[in-house]
Amino acid sequence: GTGKSTAIAEIIWQHIRKEQKQKILLTSETNLAVDNAIDRLKNPENNVVKPIRFGKAENLESEGYFYSLEAIEVWQNGNGTQSNTVSHWLNNIVNRITIQNDEQIDSALEKWKNHLQNPNAETKNLFANKYLEYVNLIGATGSSIGKENSENKWTSFFRSYLNVFNREDYEKNNRSACNRIHISFDTIIMDEASKATPPELALPVLFGKKSIIVGDHRQLPPMIDGEEIKDLLISIGEKELAETLSKKEFEISQFERLFTHIDESIKGTFDEQYRMHPTINNVIAQFYEKDGGLKCGLPLEESFHNSFQDKASRYHGLNFKNFITPETHTIWINVTAPEIQEGTSRVNYGEIEAIDNVLSVIKNCEG
Repeated sequence: GTGKSTAIAEIIWQHIRKEQKQKILLTSETNLAVDNAIDRLKNPENNVVKPIRFGKAENLESEGYFYSLEAIEVWQNGNGTQSNTVSHWLNNIVNRITIQNDEQIDSALEKWKNHLQNPNAETKNLFANKYLEYVNLIGATGSSIGKENSENKWTSFFRSYLNVFNREDYEKNNRSACNRIHISFDTIIMDEASKATPPELALPVLFGKKSIIVGDHRQLPPMIDGEEIKDLLISIGEKELAETLSKKEFEISQFERLFTHIDESIKGTFDEQYRMHPTINNVIAQFYEKDGGLKCGLPLEESFHNSFQDKASRYHGLNFKNFITPETHTIWINVTAPEIQEGTSRVNYGEIEAIDNVLSVIKNCEG
């Protein structure tokens, strides 16, 4: 809740504001994070930032599909009424049309407005092609960048890249020209980099002249099975390499290695969060002591404890005798049941029962 996503949106906006024709690649470890970051850039007045979202349609949230090549093509072919980034551009133009108090000009503007609100195939193609000519932001997950070059034009990163930045050769199926293309971006922005494995972090960086890497190494690291990697190395004849890997190698993320060793002049930390109530912040802050602490950016005034109205309010209004009041924001429950192993996982049935009881209480609360 420190504003990483907001900062990413601002970084993109400032880069493109200075140079509209540059190419930025925005990546993250999850589709949801990429979709949310791109959606923050949606502007009701202009389309200076022109994003395209790469990836399988079924994996994208509605916010991400809005920017996909597939959504644009479906709209172009007249098979869908669903809004997309190009139709949004048309709507922005429509909203800028103003009455001039001149009969002839107003008549022409009204015809233009009606035409844009009900565009024919020729107009749709014109706007779609012009949008794609000036695309300056690509969104994709880090893992999708390294996937094999699929024949499916919606799922292959390389094919999608050609479809946007080398459309003429791609549409003519000019294979010799396409094979000479090298993927290149002016700036790479990686979100949730602390969850990335070394290859997932390295792949996007290879395509950029500059990289901005964003993460939080106090949160969960990437899910890596060290023993599985060692077994795989041994199976392909790399026994010596496997023996050099210790368990510690897999406990620290590549992001943490970078962040703790790079020069102070090229890194920064956000230490004020705006998501959690101050008493919840006090619980979390202990994990950030080595980083200078974590402060709560929400105001403490009492008026925020009894109202849903203020956007900074964390009021919940729940009341249950001897358990929770509207002023209570953290509850500690002592569970004495042991943790047991089931297969490769661990489970604590006492904790499950405790959570079930808490949810039942909250369901039956006043307020």
